Amino acid sequence: MGKPAYRFVCTKSFWREYEALSADKRAAADGKFLIFKKDPFAKELGTHKINRLSALYRQTVWSVTVLGNLKSLFTMNGNIVTSISIGNHGVYG
Repeated sequence: MGKPAYRFVCTKSFWREYEALSADKRAAADGKFLIFKKDPFAKELGTHKINRLSALYRQTVWSVTVLGNLKSLFTMNGNIVTSISIGNHGVYG
């Protein structure tokens, strides 16, 4: 059996933050999404759990490295992956 098929959605706040990024950071995010949509836990993404936000959201919040200090946060509910934020480490709250 293959890997699970994921369904990807983004919050409105994620899209606002994405649109506010510089063109080069948006391009980096687009490139990482190609990897992310194949496997959100791919080694090159450096996916890791954010404990403090997970406690606040009452569900696991994951972070991936987009470019240097640029991170993207997401949650998972079954096969639904929801991107909730993108920005520098400040997205950790």
